Amino acid sequence: MPIPANIEGMSVDQLQALAVTIDALGKNKDARKLLQKSLKTAFPDAPLPEYDNEALLEARDAELRKQMQEQADEIKRLKMERDLGDARSRAKAKYKLSDAEIADVEKLMTEHTLTDYDLAADYFVRSNRPAPPAPTAKISLSVAELPGGEWAKALGNRQVQRKVLRQTLYDARNEFHAQQAQQ
Repeated sequence: MPIPANIEGMSVDQLQALAVTIDALGKNKDARKLLQKSLKTAFPDAPLPEYDNEALLEARDAELRKQMQEQADEIKRLKMERDLGDARSRAKAKYKLSDAEIADVEKLMTEHTLTDYDLAADYFVRSNRPAPPAPTAKISLSVAELPGGEWAKALGNRQVQRKVLRQTLYDARNEFHAQQAQQ
């Protein structure tokens, strides 16, 4: 049934049909919102407490969500700064870096797009500090130099060869660690 543009020209039956339609729209939650929005669009000054309150609540809710998001972003930023400062301090202490060296590490991180202070500091230290001297222990498998005069036994005996090799490697390792401790 078409609805006339003017209520004054409507018959009683049309008015009753319109009342039933508006009543049905008012009982359905989603349709009621659309009806109220339409009424507010047509009559902006008309008091519709339910619609006006909901719009006010939605505006407040949007503002609160915005504030909460801003606070969450600020907390996230502060946490990242704290974590970054902690990582910087740990790398500085672990690799015994000066302030100038840590600045160079940060420059290296920027140039090579590194995000890990530990990795960048390790690379910086390995590339800029001199390597420790190589061990001077002489590892010789010459049969004539076998300890304890066991060279004759070692010629055909793998167990003795392993024992002698193990002792020689152990001595070389101890010498290397002694040199490291002196530095």
